[in-house]
Amino acid sequence: MRRKTNGQATIIILTLMAMAVGMALVITRSVRTDIQITKVQEESARAFSAAEAGIESALYSWEPSSDPHEYSLETGEVSVLSTDLGKDKTEFVFPGTIKEGDFGIIWLVGHDENGNIDQTQYHSGNFIRACWEDNAALELILFYRESVAGDYKTERWAYDPNDERRGANNFDKPKVSGCAGLDLRTASLRWPDGSIPLFLAVKVFYGDTPLGGWTEGTVFLSQGKLVTSTGQVQSGADQVVSRRLQVLQTWDLPPLIFIDPVFSGGG
Repeated sequence: MRRKTNGQATIIILTLMAMAVGMALVITRSVRTDIQITKVQEESARAFSAAEAGIESALYSWEPSSDPHEYSLETGEVSVLSTDLGKDKTEFVFPGTIKEGDFGIIWLVGHDENGNIDQTQYHSGNFIRACWEDNAALELILFYRESVAGDYKTERWAYDPNDERRGANNFDKPKVSGCAGLDLRTASLRWPDGSIPLFLAVKVFYGDTPLGGWTEGTVFLSQGKLVTSTGQVQSGADQVVSRRLQVLQTWDLPPLIFIDPVFSGGG
């Protein structure tokens, strides 16, 4: 009986030891994973901080660059590229989306080095297309000048792809065509020959949407400075943690009172 009891005790002890070893391995693996996650989070935060520093540095100057600027910070390595969005392009799409109820501005006139409107440089044609996703509707208000010394005037359009909503709001139906590589709804807009287009104010209804422009036979002027900043932190011998930020610094928007239907600039 004593031998049998000793054998059972040995089995129980070995079983408990095996369970203890297994638990220790699980705990060790869990701790190691937590350490790795914490390390990646810290390095990710450092890379994000470096990218933010690159954005802040680039926003101090409007000068674009065809090549990225690369430099080192205490938080990591940074690569920053500043470009003029839309400048000398036949089509473009703003980064991000325009929120429902908000305005987007497509500039058709140039700006001087201080950011002021320069009416000596403006969109040379009299036609563009506004581009957006088909779940939203747009009201488009073009501000233009009849001539160099003429009156300032507006032209308005409204487009909605939803058949049921159009029955109530009386908007026009847009077309579907490509715009900056995307299949978006488009609205063709024209203004009088010989006039000076200033900007197109675009109000969004029924949902958020990206917004872009397309033109033919001419090119757009700068819509603002697009800054792309990439922060990188070395993680181990062969791994890099990277974070990328993109910010559009637009020109100063006109007072929204000028977009209100009750406003009249004369007459």
